[in-house]
Amino acid sequence: MRVIWKKELQITDYPEAVLPRDAQILSAGMQFDKLCIWFMTHGDPLDVKKRYFRLMGTGHKSNEINDLVFISTIQMRGGELIFHLFEMKE
Repeated sequence: MRVIWKKELQITDYPEAVLPRDAQILSAGMQFDKLCIWFMTHGDPLDVKKRYFRLMGTGHKSNEINDLVFISTIQMRGGELIFHLFEMKE
């Protein structure tokens, strides 16, 4: 059986999260001024691993873009700030 869960991330350039090993990230967004990811899993909740992300604002340059997997574009402060969340490849 698959379950969808939510995890809050820190709003920083390099957020990280401990997730079930089989977690498939579905999307990211703001909820009550918190940055969250939603993921699907059917694995053992004790079988976890740390995953690493990159949060970049529109117009920000990055040399690591080829090592990132896009997750979602996120609006903060009612659309005043636009960020893009990526997962760092292993």
